[in-house]
Amino acid sequence: LGAPLQDVAPDLDEAFLLPGLVFTVADGCGPVLTAFYFLLFLAEWPLMTLRYLSIPAADCGWDAPRRALLLLTPPFALLLLLLEASGGEADAALHQRVPGLGVRTWLVLAGAGAVLSVLLMWGTHAKAPPGCHPMLVICGFVVAVMWLDLLAGEMVAIVESIGQIWGISTSILGVTVIAVGNSVGDYVADTAAARGADARMAVAACFGSPLLSSMLGCGVSLSLFTALNGVPIQTPITAQCRVAYGFLALALGSHAVAFPLRRFGGAYTVPRSYSIYLFFLYALFLLVSVLVEVGVLP
Repeated sequence: LGAPLQDVAPDLDEAFLLPGLVFTVADGCGPVLTAFYFLLFLAEWPLMTLRYLSIPAADCGWDAPRRALLLLTPPFALLLLLLEASGGEADAALHQRVPGLGVRTWLVLAGAGAVLSVLLMWGTHAKAPPGCHPMLVICGFVVAVMWLDLLAGEMVAIVESIGQIWGISTSILGVTVIAVGNSVGDYVADTAAARGADARMAVAACFGSPLLSSMLGCGVSLSLFTALNGVPIQTPITAQCRVAYGFLALALGSHAVAFPLRRFGGAYTVPRSYSIYLFFLYALFLLVSVLVEVGVLP
């Protein structure tokens, strides 16, 4: 706590830190970690440990600690795969058995992971990355996707439980709590890109990331449902959805006019007043959504 940033995390880029994590001292020592970062680290530490134990080290660096973590990842990654296949139900994963053998599935996967760990111990050393390093990148990506799916499922279940307890509509929770949580990652990445003097990339990511999420989230899930059940999914379009569609069309139309407009400078240059307009538009969207939910607006 209070140590220079480069001494604590030499590979950490200051551009990707949230505001309040570091401050710059006047004596030229550079950015220094704050107490907020220390508290954030303590809150993140349990999940960070599970992440390091289940996701192979697949970054650009390679040394003895990364190799040691790599040897621990196969059993945890396979157990995480079992948990994902069981729909996130730990009790079902623990009691599941291998068909025809009667052996607990988690014991078989843990044993297989131990064998893989032994093979990795014999086939790797700390002085140079292994030849299978590209495969580790792919495995790390797959395990990261499993973590995201499990955490997203748990967060949605928590939000739905809160909605049922307090009598809040799932539509309201979707356009507020879940929407904000789904956008935090984009906010951090886009803010870092804008601070890095690459505003074009930041603006493009603001559109590209939600577009990709919508295409994959809706396209893949609806395609899987249709392929597995043979019929299209039947879901009503609620008033909340219509309100969201309307404000989305208004925001996209505003972007299409404002960014190329010469009076704003053109070439992705817009004044601060335009951002104030977008905040006002979002606040109006929340207000209309709440009024529709309570029945004030039809």
